[in-house]
Amino acid sequence: MGRICACASRVALAVAVMLFLGAGIAAADDEHADHDRDRDVHVKVAVQANDGTPVAGATVSLSAGNLVRSGSTDARGIAELKHLRAGTYALHAAAPGYQSISQRTVTIARDDEHLAIVLYRATTNSLTVIGRVSAASGETVSTASAPTISMSAQQAAAAGVTSVGPMVWNQLSTTPVIPLGGGSNATETFAVRGPDPTETLVDIDGHPVNSGNSGDFDLSLLDPADYQNIELVKGIAPTSLVGPDTIDGAINIRTIEPTTQPHGLLRLFAGS
Repeated sequence: MGRICACASRVALAVAVMLFLGAGIAAADDEHADHDRDRDVHVKVAVQANDGTPVAGATVSLSAGNLVRSGSTDARGIAELKHLRAGTYALHAAAPGYQSISQRTVTIARDDEHLAIVLYRATTNSLTVIGRVSAASGETVSTASAPTISMSAQQAAAAGVTSVGPMVWNQLSTTPVIPLGGGSNATETFAVRGPDPTETLVDIDGHPVNSGNSGDFDLSLLDPADYQNIELVKGIAPTSLVGPDTIDGAINIRTIEPTTQPHGLLRLFAGS
């Protein structure tokens, strides 16, 4: 009887030790997780112009509630923001001569140490691009009021495309409307989300250029080398920028943006 009691006591002691050690390990894991969440994140921000030139002297800040971190870019266009926490921040970036970025949200992860910002030169166009922001943790959910497709006209021109028409031709929900019996040089008009081009607004820098009666505007006459990008905006009066005079959508053609460095484009064609 005494041996049985002694064995039972040793078993109870072993179970108690295991429970104690298990609780200690769980507490250590919780403490490690809390420490991992609270660990400092150092973010390296790279600011460039739309032509890839580093922007020196730009002011960059990330804010979330009472936590605000700011810095200025050096000659390489790099700024370092230290002692941040993982989470979502409001971004502000500004530089003399460039369009500023304000109240754009970015998500910083624990391993997210790089943030890329592209600023565009200040222009007198009625429509301007504020800038682009990308983070290693990915893009946030789009809050655009209408689905939009943006195509780079400069990349198309560098690839040998000589007309805006082919850029729009194969896009989803875009229908080319060619006169009956028209050949390869026929007028190229397009309808977004429908068969009727009169229900699609065509803008250049936000200014309507197609006829309200016929909807005719020949996109084949425009060389993409002269433009920055082509925007397809889908929906009824899709945004405040293109106005209410559209039922299906709008095609907005943006003229080329100025760059800090001179650029040129040379295209050569040969045939029999």
